Amino acid sequence: QFAYDAYQDLWMFESTAVWAEEKVYDAIDDYLSYLPTWAFCAEVPLTEAPGTGPCRLKIYGSAVWNLWLDERYGAEVVRAAWAGSLATSPASLAPAAYDSAIRTHGGSGFVDDFNRFAAAVAEWRAPGSGLSEGAAFGGDVERVGTLPDGSSATWSLDHTSFAHVDVPVPPGSPPWIRLNVA
Repeated sequence: QFAYDAYQDLWMFESTAVWAEEKVYDAIDDYLSYLPTWAFCAEVPLTEAPGTGPCRLKIYGSAVWNLWLDERYGAEVVRAAWAGSLATSPASLAPAAYDSAIRTHGGSGFVDDFNRFAAAVAEWRAPGSGLSEGAAFGGDVERVGTLPDGSSATWSLDHTSFAHVDVPVPPGSPPWIRLNVA
């Protein structure tokens, strides 16, 4: 990693290191021990490191971001993020490095894929989530609340964070919901 960019964001160092451990030692699955913390801390930005309190280990669980990208584009996308790290503007900004690598590999960029990733981890154990080992992940990513039919709520989120909300569907309702987000 230092050969590519010694000034890169700490969360990229740690999350890609844990991802690489999983690639090299697939049978060990040590990264699973970080996922309960990660799942509890979705409202903490992916890019925050080292974190505090119960979320201090989130950067290691953020390997799940790299695993998701790997399954979507191949392992080369993570290496490409490192290889292009210094060429981003500003240099050594991990989301910009990922953005460039994702676009090079046929995606729409960091923002679009981060949104898709946030949706995928809502049901990470389900087939088709984009995480082939998702069934081993344990509990769900924490929900910040429930939004009953016809109600509204407000949550503030920082960059590179997300929140999942339970939206119960009343019996006999159509199989769709309307959600307005501002």
